[in-house]
Amino acid sequence: LIIATVNFVSPTKSSNGCGYAACNLGDPTKLNVHIVSHTHDDVGWLKTIDQYYYGSRNNIQHAGVQYILDSVIRALDENTDRRFIYVEIAFFWRWWNEQTDTMRNKVRGFVND
Repeated sequence: LIIATVNFVSPTKSSNGCGYAACNLGDPTKLNVHIVSHTHDDVGWLKTIDQYYYGSRNNIQHAGVQYILDSVIRALDENTDRRFIYVEIAFFWRWWNEQTDTMRNKVRGFVND
């Protein structure tokens, strides 16, 4: 667990891009640490894709991938400074196909931002 207290106003860089060029400069006397949320759910490792996605057979492993994605989207919507990395495209594809056009457009906006 990392707990940090910031007692200064950090200068910012103005950029519409990603990466270091868009990063706040912070305090030059302190280490600048980026913590980015992510999840890792192996497709078909201990359970079938359906079991992982819907959260069944939790006696094998507790995982319900659709709920992870649902909660991440809510969290990103609540705070535009948040970031999230997702790599399991098989699960994302299934989740995406179950979403409304409104939700898909919201996700597109997160990606574009």
